[in-house]
Amino acid sequence: MKKNLYMQNPSFYDLFAAGTEMLSKRQQFFLKQTGRSKDILEVGPGTGSLSLFLAEHNKNITCVEPSPTVVINLSAKIFGSVKFKERVTLIPKKLEQAGLNKKKFDRVIISNVMPYIHDDRERERMLKTVGRITKIDGKLIVTFFTHSMMHPEKKHFDEERSVGDSTIKKYVEVKKLVNVKRQLVKVRWFFESYRYGKLAEKVKEEFICRCDEAHAIERTLSKSGWMIESVFSDHDFSLFSKNPDSEIMIVTAKRK
Repeated sequence: MKKNLYMQNPSFYDLFAAGTEMLSKRQQFFLKQTGRSKDILEVGPGTGSLSLFLAEHNKNITCVEPSPTVVINLSAKIFGSVKFKERVTLIPKKLEQAGLNKKKFDRVIISNVMPYIHDDRERERMLKTVGRITKIDGKLIVTFFTHSMMHPEKKHFDEERSVGDSTIKKYVEVKKLVNVKRQLVKVRWFFESYRYGKLAEKVKEEFICRCDEAHAIERTLSKSGWMIESVFSDHDFSLFSKNPDSEIMIVTAKRK
């Protein structure tokens, strides 16, 4: 079993994300939420499925991504397109090291980062930093995992893709962890590669993610200078309160 697949081979994730209905809904959601905004910051863009989509819709995107291998993957896409080179700025650093103090953004997106930041103070530092580089009338769009992620342990088949003469199957396992201070889950992704019907390779990726109650999210944002404007469940445009079982909570917030 190999670990740190995301860092070793980010393009492997593109295989399971590209062309999916969930990704399309996610992209359309953020496109709608950015509205007429032109200058957008994404913290932790990963392989660029969201940032590059917004750039295709005439948005100017600044991406802050600290992982070297992920940066290489994203750079290849940016510099392989004239359109992306003109509209996407990639900063291969952590947010606090990015040197953006003189820049002001219309929208800031933190899409898939907060679940992996477990410490309250680190979360608040990031949100305060973002507040300093967001325009007075700008907005933050940030994603959290909810307590609904903490269901009993389960492993289930997720998806299957064909690559050349191979078939790759993905399984997901979620396990609740015992932690006095925080609600944590261990998420494992299992990838099985088959050639001519025979198992050729297994790969495992493992993450520890934090889950949050709605009131805790509101408190964290408030302490960091943000006020919740709208709340959504998953990427389906419905209000979170109407779908309390959603495992993903997306918040749009404005500066206090």
